[in-house]
Amino acid sequence: MKKELQDLLVQRYKYVLIAMAVFFVGLSLYETKVSISNWKEAETEVTGKKGEASFYKEIKDKNSYPDGKMTLYYDVNNGDKVFSTDDFEEYKEARLEVFPDKPNQQSVFGSYLKDSYFLPIVVTIICGFSLFFYDNKTNFNTLLFSSKFKKKEIYQAKLKIVGGTLLLSLVVSKLLKLVGLTLFIPREHLNASFTDLLPSQIVLTTCLVAIFIVSSFAGVILGEWITGVITISVFWYMLSAFLSGLSVTYYTLTNKNFQNLEWFSINNYFELSKKGFPEVIIPTLFFLLISFVLLFWGEKIFKKLSLENNGKYLMDDSLRRPVQIVFLIFVFFVTKGPGLIEAIKIKVTGINPYGQYEPSVVSAMIMTVIILLVAFMISTTVIYRKNPFKFKKNQENE
Repeated sequence: MKKELQDLLVQRYKYVLIAMAVFFVGLSLYETKVSISNWKEAETEVTGKKGEASFYKEIKDKNSYPDGKMTLYYDVNNGDKVFSTDDFEEYKEARLEVFPDKPNQQSVFGSYLKDSYFLPIVVTIICGFSLFFYDNKTNFNTLLFSSKFKKKEIYQAKLKIVGGTLLLSLVVSKLLKLVGLTLFIPREHLNASFTDLLPSQIVLTTCLVAIFIVSSFAGVILGEWITGVITISVFWYMLSAFLSGLSVTYYTLTNKNFQNLEWFSINNYFELSKKGFPEVIIPTLFFLLISFVLLFWGEKIFKKLSLENNGKYLMDDSLRRPVQIVFLIFVFFVTKGPGLIEAIKIKVTGINPYGQYEPSVVSAMIMTVIILLVAFMISTTVIYRKNPFKFKKNQENE
């Protein structure tokens, strides 16, 4: 990276970089403090004779505890009671335990840990998307393109400075959280070591990096304010529904669930847990793969960007058809697509899990076609800036 370009970009982004670092490190310190405080309050509550007397008084309530025992753990998969007791020492141990021994067990007392996911995701998306999109709309890219620096150098320098700051902030914030918890909550109650908790923070970091790269890729290819912001917002908002649609379709076709359902809820990656390295290796590699593919693809697009397309929906005309196809697939799985596939399967196999009710293939087909036609017309209008009813005619004239 040339020093002149680095200095220019640092000067441009310095307040954003500082704000990003302060946000992630500050949020982590705040969450750690709250988590430790929650545990300390519980420790104070159950320590001493008063806590013991309160426990034995509570389990004598026949309405709440008919068998005279308090349930301490339940199975997260089916909600069944796993362990109950009328012994105060067992209750105290379970009450103060942060991480249960078995991954499928959950304490009835809830979690002491505070793990935010909404704000970190939103901040990461905004930083990634704005990195290229905002610079384009404010003509900063025009300045850079007219300088002596190559587009490849500009692209790599931006990602190294802003993406590198994000990565460093995440690493520091996660390490501070782990150190804080392991220092201020006794090991016998935390029931986890630094290395036990590290894998979950590794997969979280790679997840946020992937979100940043995906958003920055969108910032490279989108070129219009209103539609660009709407596109990135709707994509991330509806991503969970899209993944759920894929999951339903997979189950319909194979009668098997995906082995790891947490793939379909991004917020699950923000939970500090005792996941081992074997559990996180696949999602970690997946996030890294997505990041590397979009990094190289984004660089390829950025190197041939023409500022003449600034103001259009897409900065690269060659992406119009692929983006439209992806949009239609996205809409298919978010809306009626999975239901249509299920209705067809029931009709073909004759196996109906709904009893007397049988989904109508015709009705599902009509609704799906209508939705896709509307999506096609909207995408044609936005992407091609053309009347969708004259689309074929205009194509022939090109």
